[in-house]
Amino acid sequence: MEARKFELFLCCLGNGITLCNKAVEEYGDYKTIGHISNAGNVKLYVNQDYIPVSALYRIEKLSEQMRRRFVKKLERDIHNRPSDVYYEMLEALPLSAYMDFTNQHRESGGAKAIRDLVPLYIENS
Repeated sequence: MEARKFELFLCCLGNGITLCNKAVEEYGDYKTIGHISNAGNVKLYVNQDYIPVSALYRIEKLSEQMRRRFVKKLERDIHNRPSDVYYEMLEALPLSAYMDFTNQHRESGGAKAIRDLVPLYIENS
């Protein structure tokens, strides 16, 4: 089984952390097995069975750290410049999520809209 040949390799390519298996080469590079977004969202490109439990644990801990850092920075930014952050969050959403959110919050604004937008933004970041 290929999972026996496994060495977790983490690299930063500008938009989070790319997860690779250093023990397997694919297309002239380490095999990409997943990604952790800046907001700590993990997306695996292989079955979870492929990754040893110890590596999954490390990935989970890293994603939790990234989530905490992301939320802390987001809260600080919302406090310091709420309008700018609100529009940055809206711009980061997929079009369907953007349309749903803006339709639901057509009448509301300010702090309530920002509070409601945070979980959606984190989920989509």
